[in-house]
Amino acid sequence: MISGIYLDVSESLPSEFPEEEIIETSLKILISYFEKKLDKKYEVSLSIVNDEEIRLLNKEYRKKDSKTDVLSFPMLAEDEFPDTGESTMLGDIVISYETCLSQSIEIGHSLKDEFFRLLVHGFLHLMGYDHEISPEEEKKMKEKEDEMLEILEKEGL
Repeated sequence: MISGIYLDVSESLPSEFPEEEIIETSLKILISYFEKKLDKKYEVSLSIVNDEEIRLLNKEYRKKDSKTDVLSFPMLAEDEFPDTGESTMLGDIVISYETCLSQSIEIGHSLKDEFFRLLVHGFLHLMGYDHEISPEEEKKMKEKEDEMLEILEKEGL
């Protein structure tokens, strides 16, 4: 049922970083979870960039001239998940591998764990979750993040 995953890696990544095949598999699992619930087909684009590239995107689209760990660019509003029978592009996720690496060291867990946390976080934004709206929405998103990370862990990722 999954229609498309578009992965763009513009940099050489550290060896501890998940391989492209594992990244694609994790995205398929995340998409599949929502496809089953909503009975629709989805596509998503993921770019892995450096801190300078994500800073420029953050400046251009969020008017924040600083690096960040993950950006999401939803193509649909929360209530706009059309039932056309064709696949729907959810949007783009952009992750800075440099910030991912530094945060993994700072937090004290693996680079892989931090990457999947950022991937799930960005993906949930594409699905309409937004932790910046209210404390209630932040709690709801955190619970869904934990649920999705548990699913990926059960899949051996």
